[in-house]
Amino acid sequence: MSDYQEPLSPGLAPFRETFGAFTPEAIVFDCDGVLLNTQSLWEETQVEYLEARSLAMEEARRRWLVGRDVIDVVVAIAELTGEKPEDVGESLKRSYFAKLAEDIPVLPGAAELLKAASSRIPVAVASNSNRAPLLSELADVGLLPYVDHVVSLDDVANPKPAPDIYVRACELLGVAPERALAIEDSETGAQAAAAAGCRLIVAPTIPGQRPEGELEIAAIGDPGLREWVATWPDRRGGYSPVYNALGLVRHEIPDAIVTDCDGLLLDTEALWTETQLKVLYDAGVTPTEEDLGALMGTTLEQTAEILGGMTGQEPARVEQIVTDDFQSRLGANVPTMPGAREFLELAATKVPIAVASNSWHEILEKKLTAAGLLGYFESLQSSSTVGSPKPAPDMYEAGAKALGCEPSRCLAFEDSPLGARAAKAAGMTLIGIPSTGQPIDVADLTLSSLSDPDLLAWVKSWPNRKQD
Repeated sequence: MSDYQEPLSPGLAPFRETFGAFTPEAIVFDCDGVLLNTQSLWEETQVEYLEARSLAMEEARRRWLVGRDVIDVVVAIAELTGEKPEDVGESLKRSYFAKLAEDIPVLPGAAELLKAASSRIPVAVASNSNRAPLLSELADVGLLPYVDHVVSLDDVANPKPAPDIYVRACELLGVAPERALAIEDSETGAQAAAAAGCRLIVAPTIPGQRPEGELEIAAIGDPGLREWVATWPDRRGGYSPVYNALGLVRHEIPDAIVTDCDGLLLDTEALWTETQLKVLYDAGVTPTEEDLGALMGTTLEQTAEILGGMTGQEPARVEQIVTDDFQSRLGANVPTMPGAREFLELAATKVPIAVASNSWHEILEKKLTAAGLLGYFESLQSSSTVGSPKPAPDMYEAGAKALGCEPSRCLAFEDSPLGARAAKAAGMTLIGIPSTGQPIDVADLTLSSLSDPDLLAWVKSWPNRKQD
């Protein structure tokens, strides 16, 4: 039997020599200087503020402040200028955010490393920044979906160099600090990670600072680091963490789902529009884009009122015409939206599901039956079952009640801004899947379809919460 082992690549060798057989169960990234190059913008903001007052900071003092929390920086500058700290802080914040609005540079290789690591193990970002701008920065550059947890200055009693931020990150990730790998660029951050007990790689980016870690690399884009990550075992269970954008809103799995129907589950929007247009054209009316926009997402009764006003007909008469024409168009088979059937088949094994639709109840039931989807739902809420249709929250609240859940424990799906307003007004977490070309700004997460592989993987990971 041969004892030959293939030699390690030059890039991988330092990591194996330093960490041996260790592979992390989670990874914690610093943000500024590791993922994003915002430290230079923050320092530039400070320098410009002082230069505008013909002042400068001693180099030793400036280096000491790098990586420290905002309060330390504000107090130091206020001492130099003789101004009130609150005034200094407000001015610095305005200038810094203005720079961020122009550009948030991602360090070379950072995005690729984050995505590679997050496909294998849970990820946290631990930063001395305030939570709101930190989340905004990560979201703006497209990195937030790859992060399970964000721990900020606002989430702990003591910022770096105290270990609190790293201790909290490991708690959220569910791992002991010694089983987590930290990546830092500053002395302050490295001290915090080491004090928490994390394994530590440093990638210095601050002139004059040489933070101490188990291994120093030249840059976060080190190809050897990527190569090492590729050898880690998959602790994700085979799914990507993109769904964790929702985890940043609520770190829990929903107890139930309440979903819209037309344009989300069923591809009936075109048929409904054809029915509306027929009523208008038969009356000699050519609608404008504004007219069609007013009809979008309306109930049967609202549609009849609008069309009646446009054509000069009684709403009751229009309602009957619309009902008969639409039902004739439905026929025996109703097309489903991409991924709808697969999603429902999977989700229905995990949690109870209700439909919340502005359709008339009889039409809603007929559509779902024709599409072969009716059996997946434990409750149908329609414009006929509640006092006020969307955008009022009544329908979503009724759906949650019928499933025995609080609205805050439900996950909603919508394809239109009108329906999205109803779901959010009910207090639900919302995934938007636009079908009308209109953005759903209030959604907690926006996807392109129910066939999104990360969505399906997330649902597959849920425990069974259905009552037997």
